[in-house]
Amino acid sequence: HADEPGKAIETLSGVVDRLKPDSLERRETEQVLGLAAYVVGRFADAIPRLEATRRWAPENLELTYALGQAYIQTQRGDDARRVIAAAYGVPEDSAAAHLVTAQMMVRLEMEEQATAELKRALAKDPRMPNANYLLGQMALFRGRIADAIVLTERELISNPSHSMAWSQLGD
Repeated sequence: HADEPGKAIETLSGVVDRLKPDSLERRETEQVLGLAAYVVGRFADAIPRLEATRRWAPENLELTYALGQAYIQTQRGDDARRVIAAAYGVPEDSAAAHLVTAQMMVRLEMEEQATAELKRALAKDPRMPNANYLLGQMALFRGRIADAIVLTERELISNPSHSMAWSQLGD
């Protein structure tokens, strides 16, 4: 709570294993360690702590979001999709799960991973709303104008009221 995640990691790392398993103290320590590691960018260290915390707090969206992002940052896309799908209440191998995972990857500027997830979403559902739009957006940002136009027009065929796609096409 003092906004000193490095100090929290240093202090709590030495005591966490001495706390009784499944005790309230152990759970809180695991949670703080996981979130602190996440905040300082130590994603691989955050994952086991956040996974442990999620076992007793599976509905906690903050923890799910942090865990999903940590998985993405460590190139564990399938694990990210599993927890993100659970948070959104969609089957983990559905087109929707691939789409929401890709959206998070785009926000984290993990375009290669996002592209793969979007292509998986479209393979499962060629009319998946927003998938072609996001692919077109990434193409536009990379200066691949012809690709951006094709992908954005493809989005508008299946989703003609997508105002952002119309705006993107104008760009």
